[in-house]
Amino acid sequence: SEFLRRGGFCLLAFEALLGVAHLLWPEFRWGQGRQSYFNFDNSLTLASWIISMQLLGVAVLALIGSYRDRWERATARPERSPRYSSRTAWGWIAGAVVALALSFAEMTRVHTRFELLGLPDPNVSEQLIIFFLTLGLLVLFGWFLLHKLQSVPEYYKFGIGWLVAWSAHLVLQSFDRAIPSGWQTEFSLVTGLTYLFGCTLLLIAVGGYVLRSNAASQPTAIKQWRWPVRFSSGRNQTWTGRTQTWILLGVGGTAFTLIFLQIILFQMLTIVGDYLTANSVISIALLGMAIGGLIGYLTARRVPYKAMVSASLLLPVAILLAFATTVTLMDSPLVASVVLMAPFICASTVLTIALVKIDSHVAYFADLVGAGLGALLVNAALTSFREEGSLLFLAGFAFLVAACFIA
Repeated sequence: SEFLRRGGFCLLAFEALLGVAHLLWPEFRWGQGRQSYFNFDNSLTLASWIISMQLLGVAVLALIGSYRDRWERATARPERSPRYSSRTAWGWIAGAVVALALSFAEMTRVHTRFELLGLPDPNVSEQLIIFFLTLGLLVLFGWFLLHKLQSVPEYYKFGIGWLVAWSAHLVLQSFDRAIPSGWQTEFSLVTGLTYLFGCTLLLIAVGGYVLRSNAASQPTAIKQWRWPVRFSSGRNQTWTGRTQTWILLGVGGTAFTLIFLQIILFQMLTIVGDYLTANSVISIALLGMAIGGLIGYLTARRVPYKAMVSASLLLPVAILLAFATTVTLMDSPLVASVVLMAPFICASTVLTIALVKIDSHVAYFADLVGAGLGALLVNAALTSFREEGSLLFLAGFAFLVAACFIA
């Protein structure tokens, strides 16, 4: 791991020199063209090759990390065994799959060749979908990796650095069209280096955890952040008192959002598609609620509060993605159906956990009251704000619902 860290510092220095070369000798086309970084026309560039190989290394190390965690749990004494569950294995495997996909995309530029989501020049709605999908993956794997790196504090800063670099790259890409033509070279340098540096920092962070010594696995001085409210995760324990009041308000608001969204999506698909296409919203909603019910059942036993808050915070983002999907992605019905399913999954997860952790008849009462109000007020919203304004209002309302669960 020490060799990997020193090699990573050398790579960072070399990448910085590559960026300097991009500014000093632009005639060699270090960074322009092909929507890539440091490019030689249609051939694979040096920086693209470095990125691809680093992401391939991350994928291999992630698979090794999954095996090592499992092996340590099987061989270590119970009191020294690191926490491990099936979620740990799936976290590493999912990270490996995403890293392989990014490596392949950097090597082949397949996403621009097939013009996926309008690339390389997506419109505003397609940019919105790309931004939130990328942000979701970044947050999920970032949370997983930083949680793992708490056992190796000397590499925790590399995980933070990777998360900051890729977040900056994601934000900068959103302003690509607003950059004047005279600044495109400098802008491509910054966006390219943030992605390149992030790949190197990610490789160091994952490698530092996987290749750590056994002594590094002992408890560390890093302060682990805890949720401010701790609930019992036992299945037979229920939430009562003030906690139940706030959650019941959130349940009613979630049901309101669920019915309101389904009616608005039906109306929008009737306009951009036809009546048969609009009817598919019913099946999409039911399938999404079934998946959300399964997720809620699995998380209600272990992390009910965290799952409820996370799902409620993802709900407004999923509503905005659904809005963009109805405008731009209806030519790809399978992709559109998967994206439209997201808000129903989030809402159903919240409602299922509430039915498990609160007296079911009380939770069901709040659910039906919220749904009834949503079906009643949707006509007034359509008259005053039309479909687009109603969905934006609904996304803002969903954030307020999430505040109930946080409170």
